[in-house]
Amino acid sequence: MDIRKIDFLAAGIIVMIFTLAFSTLFREGRAKAAALKEERNTLVENLSSTGDMNPEFDRITKEINDSQKNLNNFDGQLTGRERIYGFLKDIDRLARQNRLDLKDIKPGMIEKGDLYSRIPLNISGNSGFKDFYKFLFQLENILRIVRIEGLRVRRAPEGNTCDIEMALTVFISGDVGHE
Repeated sequence: MDIRKIDFLAAGIIVMIFTLAFSTLFREGRAKAAALKEERNTLVENLSSTGDMNPEFDRITKEINDSQKNLNNFDGQLTGRERIYGFLKDIDRLARQNRLDLKDIKPGMIEKGDLYSRIPLNISGNSGFKDFYKFLFQLENILRIVRIEGLRVRRAPEGNTCDIEMALTVFISGDVGHE
């Protein structure tokens, strides 16, 4: 064989080796590029779905704020132990405004609870029925949590009035043992 043919043959073999090596490396590169592109698309999709979380996050934040406001309002309606005397003054003021002659207000023993405590109150008095009804209405609408547990209204033996006996529960906040 002639040297020229051997050179062509050698050059052809070298070109073929380079072509095979290049195509092999290129195929691996294309596979890696396709895998990276797929991973990128997945990450972009995940990222865009977290973008949809902002309205949900805003809604949850608003719910938390509303719940905190409701808790603060509820706590404001619970009378603290040191303020129970102010509440008794409020009852006395309401009674005077509505011409209810209070005979007695007896607070009971504090009944401790986990989140709040209760103080039972027994109230007795004398009033006209319409005035007493106004007193009850105003008592139910004060900014304290009060529950009427029992009520007895009897016509007074004298005059156009009623004898009244009420059992109330006033809810107070906090651990009353540490106030």
